[in-house]
Amino acid sequence: LSPADPYTDITRLRLQPSSLARHPCLYPGASFAGTQRSGRHAYEVRVTLATVDLAAAHVCGYLRIKGLTDDYPELTTYFDADVITSTGGGNGFRTPKSWGACESRDWQHWTRFPAFRRLKLNDLDQRPEAGEGAVFMRWKEKFLVPDHRVKDITGASFAGFYYVCVDLDPSASPSS
Repeated sequence: LSPADPYTDITRLRLQPSSLARHPCLYPGASFAGTQRSGRHAYEVRVTLATVDLAAAHVCGYLRIKGLTDDYPELTTYFDADVITSTGGGNGFRTPKSWGACESRDWQHWTRFPAFRRLKLNDLDQRPEAGEGAVFMRWKEKFLVPDHRVKDITGASFAGFYYVCVDLDPSASPSS
């Protein structure tokens, strides 16, 4: 019996095989970097997924943003995500009233994604079938990391949520 290897990467061991096969970029530990734009300002952002359970329509993780406020040059928040899918729990594209959105706002934001427009939906209560080329989510920031007791930060807010699309087949959308 050999001793356990302390450097073994166990990140992918938590994945369900069907989740990895269908959406290879969505797994615990996956990290995405980009830019968030707000008005004339742009902020460097990194998202790291902590839990991915597509069968239960749930993802959670951490969103780190740089330069948003002077008091906190780098903020990290924990978020929960509602995955929009035809299987499992979760909601359709219509945002629950408790989240503070309305139907017109949902249409305004979802139609910004070419993958959503490819679905040609007539109703926000519809849900995409698995394998339709994209994963749609709503991300709701819950608290600041590492101090979850911080409720208010001047220049930042946890009040809203993000409309998110991971387009697994961007070549299917006409360039514009």
